[in-house]
Amino acid sequence: MSYQYLTQWDSPNFTPANQTAQSWGVNRQIKEIAIHWWNAPNSGATFEGVVGGFLKPGGLSAHYVATGSGRRVACLVDPTHNSWATGPGNPYTISIECDPAQSDADFDVIAELIADIRSAYGDLPLVAHNKYVNTRCTPYDLGRLDREARNKFSHATDWGKGGTVTAPTPKVTAAQIAAAYLEVLERTYDQGGMDTYLGSGFDIERIKNELRNSNEYADLKVRKAQASQAALDAAKKAAEEQARLDAERAERDRASSVADAAAQAAKDEALVLARENNNLLKQIWAAIKRIFNLGA
Repeated sequence: MSYQYLTQWDSPNFTPANQTAQSWGVNRQIKEIAIHWWNAPNSGATFEGVVGGFLKPGGLSAHYVATGSGRRVACLVDPTHNSWATGPGNPYTISIECDPAQSDADFDVIAELIADIRSAYGDLPLVAHNKYVNTRCTPYDLGRLDREARNKFSHATDWGKGGTVTAPTPKVTAAQIAAAYLEVLERTYDQGGMDTYLGSGFDIERIKNELRNSNEYADLKVRKAQASQAALDAAKKAAEEQARLDAERAERDRASSVADAAAQAAKDEALVLARENNNLLKQIWAAIKRIFNLGA
């Protein structure tokens, strides 16, 4: 059994098996498993709230309340007696009040509970709540529940009698499960997970989806997002630093160009002045020669 089987509560809302005929004109005859949900998904109803409601005298009840959240099943009415869930179908049904979220975990827990019920009471068919009661509740996919239940094995150590359901043939190998852990959780498998999935009857895509729905995978996504953001921040900081260095280099190059231009201008001006001085000296010398008739 891989769910928590909670038996500490007893609903006062039931009819003992030996009083069935007084209420419905027939004896208690367990023929079906009735699948309900406890309210609309957006109603805010909880497992604890539903269990508490069924414990109030004068209300309704179900044999079981089941949820994949925490993998919990509460038995509120002994299945040998009549719960008050399916109206005229009460003498014939074992009722399961199901989490309306209809998650993969919900399907898995309910399917295992169905396998255990069948282990104790035979291969009972599944029926929707509205077979007996006019209700707006959306039925679970009964075909899927039945298929998954038939891939469950009710051991003799579980609450059922055991042995009437054949253990499923594994659909996956240990190597495939190990590869799924590496692909989804990016780590090696743990032995507990390996043992669970080898005996689950799940195909490899179902196992990957289970891993993706785990808290560990959610934490992994957060860590990877944080690492990605840190890398982006580091890249932005490096780009900003490079831009600063490039600006400084450009300023130095500009200053150097201005200095080179000034030096070249000074050099050019000196050359012009030198030429002018040279011409002036020539003119002075020619004048001197004329005055003193040095050229004679």
